[in-house]
Amino acid sequence: MGLAIQVLHPALFSKNEKEAINAYEKFILMETPEKINRIFSQRKLPSMLGGDRFVDKVKGRFFHKKRHDEIPESKKLAPDVKKIKRAICDAYGVDENSLLSSRRGVLNEPRDVAVFLVRRLRGEKLEEIGRQFGIAKYSSVSSAIEKMKREVSANRKLRLRVKDIEKTLFNSQ
Repeated sequence: MGLAIQVLHPALFSKNEKEAINAYEKFILMETPEKINRIFSQRKLPSMLGGDRFVDKVKGRFFHKKRHDEIPESKKLAPDVKKIKRAICDAYGVDENSLLSSRRGVLNEPRDVAVFLVRRLRGEKLEEIGRQFGIAKYSSVSSAIEKMKREVSANRKLRLRVKDIEKTLFNSQ
C-alpha cells in the first residue's frame, strides 16, 4: 500500500504571484505539529492516516476490492471484530453475549457466522478468534469455520444472509 502525497503549487495560495510565493514559503517553513512528528517517527507507519470517518470511508470503498489472503496489511481495511459482531447481532436480533455461548450438539448460527466472517474478512488467527468468542481450542474454531463454509455453500438462504451481512458491513464503513 503506497503513501499518497499531495504536491502543493504556490498558485494554490493566491492568484497574485508574489502573494502566492510568500504564502507558499510561509507554509513550507511552518513547524510540523508534534502529532505528525510522532506518527512519522514510529518504526512501523500506520497503513492509513486520518480521522476515524476518513479511515472508515477508505475501508468501505476499497476493502472488498483489495482483500488478499497473502497480504497481511489488507486486513487493516477489513471491518474490525466489534463491527462484525454488531452486524451479526443486528441481523439475527441477538445480543453479543449469545455469540459467546455454546452447547454441545446445539447449533448457534449467529456465533458460527460471526466466527466464519471474522476469519474470512479479517484473516484472524484461530487462537485470536477463539479468544474473541470464548472458544478454548483452536481446533474447535477451525471445525466451526469449515462447517460454516460447507453450510454457506449448500444452503442458499444462509448464503444470502451472509452476503447481506457482508454488504451491511461494507456499507457501514
